[in-house]
Amino acid sequence: MKFTYLALFNCLATALLAYGNEPSDSQALGGIGKGAAITLSKEILVPANQEWVDLPTRSYWGPKTRIPIGYGMYFEEWIQYTHTCRLYLQDQSVDRRVLPAGTEILLNGEYTEEEQDPQSHVIVQGLMVSSPQSVRAFACGGYSERYRSFLGERTQRLSGPHGPVLLTIGDFRNLMSGIGTLVLSAPVPISLTFSQSGF
Repeated sequence: MKFTYLALFNCLATALLAYGNEPSDSQALGGIGKGAAITLSKEILVPANQEWVDLPTRSYWGPKTRIPIGYGMYFEEWIQYTHTCRLYLQDQSVDRRVLPAGTEILLNGEYTEEEQDPQSHVIVQGLMVSSPQSVRAFACGGYSERYRSFLGERTQRLSGPHGPVLLTIGDFRNLMSGIGTLVLSAPVPISLTFSQSGF
C-alpha cells in the first residue's frame, strides 16, 4: 500500500475528532465551548435591587498529613478547597425575580479570567451567556484554606482564602448539579482539505 501524507492526515484527523467527542471533566473551564447548556432543576430567586445571586458552594478536603510531635501526639494538616459561582443578570430591578425550573441557560463560549485580589491571588473565571437575554454571565472562583488539628480535635484555620484555584469543567458541572444539569455541546467538525502531493 502506498503511503501518502493525505492518508496520514486523514487518519490523525479521524482520531482527533473521535477523541473530541468525549469531553473530559478534567479539562480547563475555558474549554467548555459555545452551546453548553445548564437546564435548571429548581427555580432561582434573585432578590430585589440586586442583579446577581450566589449559587450553592462546594468544599472538599485534600489529603491529610500527620506530623508527629512525640509521646504519641501529633498534628494533622490539610487543605480545604472551596468552589463557588455567582449568576449575573443583565440589570437589577426593584422587583424580586425568579428563573423558573426548566429554564435552559446557554453559554456563548466566551471565557475570561480576572484576579480579584492581588493579595490572595483568587481568580474569577467568567462564562458569558447567550440566552435567555435576561442572564448575563456566570462568575466562578476557587480558593484554598489551610487547616490543622491536634490529635484529630481542636481544628483551627491556619491560612486562607488563597488562590489561584482554577475550576475545571468537572468542577463547574459539580457546582451546577446543585441547581440543574450541565450538557456540553457537540464538537463542530473541522473541514480538512489536503493536496494529494503532500506538503
